[in-house]
Amino acid sequence: MTRANSRKYAPQSGDRAERSRLAEIFGLMRRLNEAAIGDPTIGATSHDPVGLRDLLTMAALEVSHAAGGQRYHWVELGPEPTKTCHMLERLARLGVAPASYTAVDINPESAETMRAGVSRILPDALVRPLTVDYDTIGAADLALDAAPMVITHLGFQEGNDTPANTRARLMRLTRPGDLVLSEMQVVADGALGGIGAFYALPEMRRFSELTARSVTRATLADYAHFVVPVDLAESPPVLAAVCAHEVDRDARGRADRTQADEAPLPAWVLTNVCIKLSDRQFRRIREEGGHFEVLWQGLTGDRTIAIQLSRRL
Repeated sequence: MTRANSRKYAPQSGDRAERSRLAEIFGLMRRLNEAAIGDPTIGATSHDPVGLRDLLTMAALEVSHAAGGQRYHWVELGPEPTKTCHMLERLARLGVAPASYTAVDINPESAETMRAGVSRILPDALVRPLTVDYDTIGAADLALDAAPMVITHLGFQEGNDTPANTRARLMRLTRPGDLVLSEMQVVADGALGGIGAFYALPEMRRFSELTARSVTRATLADYAHFVVPVDLAESPPVLAAVCAHEVDRDARGRADRTQADEAPLPAWVLTNVCIKLSDRQFRRIREEGGHFEVLWQGLTGDRTIAIQLSRRL
């Protein structure tokens, strides 16, 4: 049994329990990013000291260069305040803060937190939360004027869909001249330890549990995460991290005996699938089709996280 990504973050009802679940999911992602930004050694090695925080600072500088002194608008898909505020603060110090900030999120529990965080950097009147599924809108819904937009796709979100679907989404949400800033957990030389360590974190385990409980009321047993090949006609093959919760065997047995007229309980609830590219694949997939040009791509010192800035042609 699985659940579409959009349904993990969208309210299924208006009750307090559902709002609490969505608020906790948003909080879990925020906690992960606070830990990553708060520790300068995350992503760094003794041979290459560039950590994730350094990489985000570098990304902000690249955005300022690409903007070239023009007015621009910052649009965040699936917002989270820690990384965003880190970069916006750097841009403000450089004197090139965006003319506006728009947070696009299907989860309504993020809106006030994003407004509060970004309003410390930009005037409140320039902050615009949009509670909407970004797969249902286009560039005309985001653009405030003719100034270019910087569309950000951070937090490994791009891995939640196929490259073809991501390309179509970014084509729909951008106009020629707009920039896309995206983050990807990457695989370097077949090393998978970083991926396993990330999905073993308590926050990811809890996220998986919350997702599973939105699908089934059955008692959950073990949490598991795997890295598996995915057939996307790529060489080397594309990998994906898969997270799942096993449904308790005793619960399945009781359901089989007492609920013969209902669908049987699943053996596993699949809670997350996230594609992991190599840094070379990440660049090539963005430029495939000739609609985007990669302006810059940086890596953490341990070669596990890439941030990429591209321009729509």
